[in-house]
Amino acid sequence: MSNAAHEDPKPRRKWRRHARPLAGATIIVAAASLAFLDIDPPRQLPSTEPVDLRFIDPSGGEQSLATMRGQPVLVHIWATYCPPCRVELPSLLDYEAEGEVQTVLISVDSTWKALTGFFPEGVPSSVVIARPSDVGRSLGVSSLPETFLLDDKGRIVEHFRGPHEWNEPQTRERIRLALTQR
Repeated sequence: MSNAAHEDPKPRRKWRRHARPLAGATIIVAAASLAFLDIDPPRQLPSTEPVDLRFIDPSGGEQSLATMRGQPVLVHIWATYCPPCRVELPSLLDYEAEGEVQTVLISVDSTWKALTGFFPEGVPSSVVIARPSDVGRSLGVSSLPETFLLDDKGRIVEHFRGPHEWNEPQTRERIRLALTQR
């Protein structure tokens, strides 16, 4: 008689007794993680201190957010290697063209080569580069994309985490409200 005849007739089913508890635990951990994930977490807004960040413009000159005080500025942090950023960028460029607020599109790409490849017709003048460590230190950015609306004094009055459709009325109203409630 072969050994096969004495083997457990259901060897493949042994994993099932462990799979269900593991699947349940996985679902519980995922749900708990999502409970802490909030696209736009509550923040103390407006910030009391003006934000400053240095960056390099397309001509190679160094600039700073401090030089833009006196007008509201939408500061968008993104990268060419970030898929949600790439999808969101056309609507943000359309919004910028309307001139409602000044925009600064701060890329955390390490070289201009990545940007010139991304914008074959030329890098828009509002696109600049900053080091990720500087962006993280100045604005607390930990994911991409993130956008901050600064008032005319350079203080954060609104924060958008994750991609947004900048042509949607709700997004535009959120910007208008943040600027008028100051």
